Amino acid sequence: MIHDHYCDLRTERAEDVHRMFRDAMEADGVTNPERYSKYLAVRAYTAFTGACGAPSNELNELSTEVPVAGFDTSDELIATLESFTLEESLGTSVQGRVDEVLSIAEIENPVTYATLTEFRRVPTAENYQRLEDAVRIEAPTEEEIEALALLANATVPEGSIELPDR
Repeated sequence: MIHDHYCDLRTERAEDVHRMFRDAMEADGVTNPERYSKYLAVRAYTAFTGACGAPSNELNELSTEVPVAGFDTSDELIATLESFTLEESLGTSVQGRVDEVLSIAEIENPVTYATLTEFRRVPTAENYQRLEDAVRIEAPTEEEIEALALLANATVPEGSIELPDR
């Protein structure tokens, strides 16, 4: 409830509001795989919808000189991610983008990255379950989770597709 309140206020960065959600789950004793999966899902989904907090620029955060846990942010990777924001890239497949990023960056948790990116594009219960399974199997650290969230959001800057009503 506190998370939703701060999302609605839009006075804080969305990432900070989501970290508060993640930390509250930790305080409640939620296991790492469940906590990280829910955190990543909320962060991926609201990044596109703008449903939470002040907007941010994931690509800009990845472009800084600050080291990122779990993969190298080479100039080639940044240029590739920048190309995904161009009009002609917006119709390309998510799997093609993931494959391109995986060929450039040595990502320590490739399955978590790929499933998170797919969830960002198609936020279904099935894709969430795949994400939770990947997090449980690969067991990324909290720092790697943060970096993977930035990378997935930069890989699919246009966000989620519209899902049909059920």
